[in-house]
Amino acid sequence: MKTVAMIPVKAHSQRIPGKNMKPFYDGTPLLTLIQKVCMQTETVDETYVYCSDESIRKYILEAIW
Repeated sequence: MKTVAMIPVKAHSQRIPGKNMKPFYDGTPLLTLIQKVCMQTETVDETYVYCSDESIRKYILEAIW
């Protein structure tokens, strides 16, 4: 059986604007940290990121393409 991870991203948060693109403790955006965990997990075969805003594209890891 194939296991797929879906990461929905909201580009415009009301409480914390741009929270998924904000740098975390080491300068890595939150979205990138989430992607890395999904991609490094042995039980996940494929990882997909969805956002209706095209500006999020630059934050998606190259390995996903």
